[in-house]
Amino acid sequence: MTLVRELSLSMADQLGGPAPSTATINDKSRRANNSVAMTAITWSQLPTGLWVPNFDVATTSGINVGTDRSLDIRYALTLAAWIKSPSLATDRGIITKDDTVGNSRAYYLRFAGHTLNFAIHKSDAASTSITASTGGNVWDRDIFVFVVATYLFVTDGTSRLRLYINGFLSNSSNAGVGPIQSCTTATWIGRRVIAGAENYYTGQISKWRIWERVFSQAEVATMFGAERRFYGV
Repeated sequence: MTLVRELSLSMADQLGGPAPSTATINDKSRRANNSVAMTAITWSQLPTGLWVPNFDVATTSGINVGTDRSLDIRYALTLAAWIKSPSLATDRGIITKDDTVGNSRAYYLRFAGHTLNFAIHKSDAASTSITASTGGNVWDRDIFVFVVATYLFVTDGTSRLRLYINGFLSNSSNAGVGPIQSCTTATWIGRRVIAGAENYYTGQISKWRIWERVFSQAEVATMFGAERRFYGV
């Protein structure tokens, strides 16, 4: 499939120096998808010098990336992020373009009950999702994990979803619906809306990216290998 557009939202590949802004994060894809609103975000610096943002359900922290048309991706999608949390037992949004009210569901990557969940919607009522979990609830060990989700539209019912953990394929489906529903719902980091109820992430979400193309397993493994040293993995 032809690469139409590549969007890279990356906030914390800044090494050293002062903490990044708490007001705006610039979109490195040059598509002007800068953060519209950052709520209660603080920053921590890892031993490697990398700054990472902190999210806290108690302060309803999240980052609104906005509603630009470049985020209305329908046929080829890759989501990627480094995540760390002390507890993921309940519903927590990681990267979401999803609201359960009024033709506004597109895609999300979230946690629910210690399980990573990636879903795409062709309508509010029709969707395909896949999950991934690891033994011993590695998500709750307060270490960084690299997660990647991909979607490729083939036909409605034969589209491909993939979930990767630390560079390895964890789950897949070749029975996905599609294409992804077009909608103007805002894209969020660390927040998911379900029937008006907001679900927030606790922990850290770093170097998130959204592409309008599908990364191969080899490319995912290469990304993991190139970035893991910054996260002590």
